[in-house]
Amino acid sequence: MGKILIIGLVVLLFSSCSKTKISKPKKISNRNIKISTEMRNEQRVALIIGNNEYKGNLSKLSNPINDARAIRDILKTRGFEVMYIENTSEKAMKKSIKDFFRKIKNGGVGVFYFSGHGIEVDGENYLIPTDADIKEKSETESEAISLTKITNRMQNTNNRLNIIILDACRNSPFSRAMGSGGLSKIEPRGLFVSYSTEAGKTASDGRVGGNGLFTKHLINYMKVPGLNLTDMFKKTRESVFIESNEKQFPA
Repeated sequence: MGKILIIGLVVLLFSSCSKTKISKPKKISNRNIKISTEMRNEQRVALIIGNNEYKGNLSKLSNPINDARAIRDILKTRGFEVMYIENTSEKAMKKSIKDFFRKIKNGGVGVFYFSGHGIEVDGENYLIPTDADIKEKSETESEAISLTKITNRMQNTNNRLNIIILDACRNSPFSRAMGSGGLSKIEPRGLFVSYSTEAGKTASDGRVGGNGLFTKHLINYMKVPGLNLTDMFKKTRESVFIESNEKQFPA
């Protein structure tokens, strides 16, 4: 069974959002592997999804596509075969995810990245396509993409390493009666989980036309040759904390 790293930006990214209580996950032992070593001489496939232009009762977002394109570009420089889609429908998302899993089942490294709206309903996390029409909780499963199904499939691949990056908790598009405006804590086995801010706090989405605060610094440190995962996230946390005037500290 392949190991999965989840880099989860799973706290709401606009100040208007509700606050989700999230405790820090337990540490695992495989955090000091150098990126350059992990990804050398292996099949590397990434699926990158960015959704800005939501419809209906879903508010449009500022920077998910900018973030998705930035992650896409840096992964290309790392030798990844990148599957990229933006402002995509539920049908297109499901097809791309299906194609992605067909590619990564043969070993190597797989990366799944999603930036856009996310919601938690009755303990289940969902990623929201741009054409979702969700007016009741019962409609969520048919209109959105289950995160649990994605993590389960990645755990069952033959890959040595799988990475999931979620920037999927911005302002809540739904009423409080329907569900949380962000993703709940997920704890599949063998995961590295990094949050864009500490429990119960909100995180900056960044200026319009730029990148989210966390993603901006994460990208910068992804470019540092030979930087191990522990140091990459440590430096990202420190930079976010300083730039946010000590208001945001990734967990």
